[in-house]
Amino acid sequence: MKDNVKESAVRSEAQQNGADVENKMPENDIDNKIKQNIKEISLIQAAGYSVAQYCVDTKAERIIIITEEEYWPLVEQITLSMMIDLRLRIRAKFSEKPFSKQYHYFQAFGKFVTKALDLNSISPDDAVLILKVDPDKTLEKKIVSTVKFRKGRVITLDALITEMNRRIFGLNMYRHFLKKNPNVALMLTNNTIFPTDKQSDIEKSIADLKLTRQDVLEYLKRNERPTRTFDEFEYTNDEYIEMLTESKSYLNDRSVRVMEERTSKCINVINGHRITIGNPEKPKRRVFLIGDCKVFGIGAPDHGTTASYLQTIFNKEVPELAVSVENYGSFLALHHQDYPYLLNSLPVKDGDIVISNMGGIRLPDHDFVVLTDLLKRPHNYGEVFFDIGGHMTENGNRAVADALFKELQKRDYYSEEYKKANLPSSVRQYSRPFMFGIPHWSESGPGSEEFAHKYNKELRDYKTELIRIHAEKVGCIGAIVMNCNPFTLGHRHLIEYAASKVKHLYIFAVEEDRSIFPFADRFELIKAGTADLDNVTVVPSGKFIISSLTFVDYFNKSEIQNRTIDPSLDVTLFAKEIAPALNITVRFVGEEPLDNITKQYNDAMRRILPDHGIEFVEIPRKEFNGEVISASRVRKLLDDKDFDEISKIVPETTLNYLIKKFGD
Repeated sequence: MKDNVKESAVRSEAQQNGADVENKMPENDIDNKIKQNIKEISLIQAAGYSVAQYCVDTKAERIIIITEEEYWPLVEQITLSMMIDLRLRIRAKFSEKPFSKQYHYFQAFGKFVTKALDLNSISPDDAVLILKVDPDKTLEKKIVSTVKFRKGRVITLDALITEMNRRIFGLNMYRHFLKKNPNVALMLTNNTIFPTDKQSDIEKSIADLKLTRQDVLEYLKRNERPTRTFDEFEYTNDEYIEMLTESKSYLNDRSVRVMEERTSKCINVINGHRITIGNPEKPKRRVFLIGDCKVFGIGAPDHGTTASYLQTIFNKEVPELAVSVENYGSFLALHHQDYPYLLNSLPVKDGDIVISNMGGIRLPDHDFVVLTDLLKRPHNYGEVFFDIGGHMTENGNRAVADALFKELQKRDYYSEEYKKANLPSSVRQYSRPFMFGIPHWSESGPGSEEFAHKYNKELRDYKTELIRIHAEKVGCIGAIVMNCNPFTLGHRHLIEYAASKVKHLYIFAVEEDRSIFPFADRFELIKAGTADLDNVTVVPSGKFIISSLTFVDYFNKSEIQNRTIDPSLDVTLFAKEIAPALNITVRFVGEEPLDNITKQYNDAMRRILPDHGIEFVEIPRKEFNGEVISASRVRKLLDDKDFDEISKIVPETTLNYLIKKFGD
């Protein structure tokens, strides 16, 4: 009965002033129009295109909110949050009962007056948000049909909350990043969207089938191809399946979402990020592409990602700049909370460029590249989509790369003159937390400043002791960090080589007592095994080099060999704090063919140390009988008490220690 009364009220209101919707538009046309509008909003959301921005771009002058009394507190929060966008003047109206003559008109920050609302007064400049009016959506459909018939706009509750979250969360996220990295250029962008008109035949087929990425995968697994898009490229169905399958990810020990190692013909993920084809060996500057699966390049091979195409353009157009494009795309559709952690994990330095599509956020007075209609036809890129979600083939990625380079070129981002990206004052003023803030710990980047501040006294005392030891050392200074669990002839080989290349060599013995052999024993074995080398000094690593504070993954190596780790804090701390105390200019490591965790540690040093003026030297490991000499091999032989074999791969000092401690 209650629903009938409501429906009657709607009909009465809609028919007022001769506006009988049902007489003017057939019911099935209304339903189709509603579906089209819902589809339009869905596409906007899928593209990361904010609803508030949509209202601005379409010159909407007010948002009218229709709901029941129980939602009034939510309306107030939504309105307050939306007012963060100064370009959008929100006038929200909401009712005690749907279509009653009394509506509450919400003015800035809490002043209420009573005003009537006639839905037939809706104009093309209005957008209507329906929070909740009835359980079965019958009344909601009538409201939608009335509003849309009058060429108004309809916004869903989900869309508005998503917008509120993105706007406030995103503004603060970028605010913190720019404040921390004032000399890094930031360019924001959104995604291309699947076209709703002027479609190619294949795009019409995709739309008719309503193909999602999962649908496409199901076709391919049945050895079928849903559209002729997949015939444009010479890939097998298995290769397409591999390219369309989401990469697994996890949170590392610093709460940054990274992807697991992945190796194949089409997709390769190393150190948690997809490789870019054509990176220069010695880059002078970096461009970081950060964002969702479209930045990652799902559905395309390594050479067909936006990052790889952009790298090709840089190599061709401005090779003298030696710009390296880094792909930090990830699968973040359900992980918006990971945005700030991922953004602040970027190993940026002054002069670098960050291009982000995370959340489709715009900063007031800041560069924003609109890619929404980039692939609206006509264009010359062939077939660019394979599903209605706007996921692109490599043709689409090439189009985005072309557009980004043009924007970079137009703004002269990559020139030597472009050095600073100033934070707009409007962002500083209006990016208050409101309902959504960013935890302070998510602001920590890969640098050592926060860590050094927290452990300032202990770190200062450790460096003071190093300086005292170093007092009379001059010339080229090198360093090796070793666990030596236990000390072997392999360790001795690395030390001899390194010592021959420098004036003085420091051996940092890992002090953390989480190895089979205690630190005190390992320290003495290294000293005994290098006693004849006059230019070698053995020092404890303290808690600041390969410790549970700086690199906890090192002590769980056997359990996480298939994982991607982030040792950047340990490496950066060494480069910024430890090395300067001893004037270290070169760090030596042994090649690591066996241990994936140590290999990633070496890769991090290769990437980070040169940026701090420290040379990275990797030394081939010593072998015996065709096998690399390793401490793990010694431990395995020790289980069988095979001291004859052990004697062949350890110095006499280590052998004597092992026999005394473990022999019969």
